[in-house]
Amino acid sequence: MTQKDNTILLNFNRFGPSFTEEEEKWLLTKPARKTIEDHLVNFRIKPLEEFLSKTFYKIKVSEIKRYCEITDKDTHTSITPSQDYAQLTSRIIQPIILGKKYFTLGEYVSCIAMAGLAAEMMTLVVWNMSEFSVAGKVLNDEEQKVLFGRIDQERRIKLLRLTNAIQDDDQKMLEEIRNIRNNYTHSWDVKSTQDKGNAKKVIRYALILFKNISGIDLYIDKNRKQQLKVNPRFLQFLKSKDSSQKTS
Repeated sequence: MTQKDNTILLNFNRFGPSFTEEEEKWLLTKPARKTIEDHLVNFRIKPLEEFLSKTFYKIKVSEIKRYCEITDKDTHTSITPSQDYAQLTSRIIQPIILGKKYFTLGEYVSCIAMAGLAAEMMTLVVWNMSEFSVAGKVLNDEEQKVLFGRIDQERRIKLLRLTNAIQDDDQKMLEEIRNIRNNYTHSWDVKSTQDKGNAKKVIRYALILFKNISGIDLYIDKNRKQQLKVNPRFLQFLKSKDSSQKTS
């Protein structure tokens, strides 16, 4: 695969479509598909069917409601790097997709597991995107291992915030996902009545973190043309390290 320095291969609607408030209210009445306007079928309903692997008439109203609970302007992105970036797809994008599907289908603990995996891998991506230096000298991978030793998720998050590789909100979301996932992994005492609230929180955080870290978004420029923006460090990571991760 070859690329120009400023290009990125993309897919659309891998995280499913988004809906306006008016469309959400309309969808929750579950109209017959034959009454749906063509533009909604083509640009909203078909992507939802593809995302959930169900035809529209088999999607429950409760599933549409849960889907809409975690799909809004804060969490949604219509574009993601393509499957050509195999490591990113298998470690981050696919777990987020599965987590969102699991929440929509009411499988909350599975959602938490997938969001936890994606969050830990996103932390590693930021780690790979970052440069660490001592006395003005940028450390290579081996020097980082000597300085930091073996780093667990909790310490890695703190180091990334200390070096301004992530912001306060990112740190809080990563730590909250880690804590919730660990509670389900290591404790029998989490009440099942908390499952939906915990799952909703972690999958929303995972979606927001993906947007924050990748910086991928579409915008309209001053000439009213749609343009793509992406975090330059993230783009460089995809091109140079998608199949070669640092380990520590």
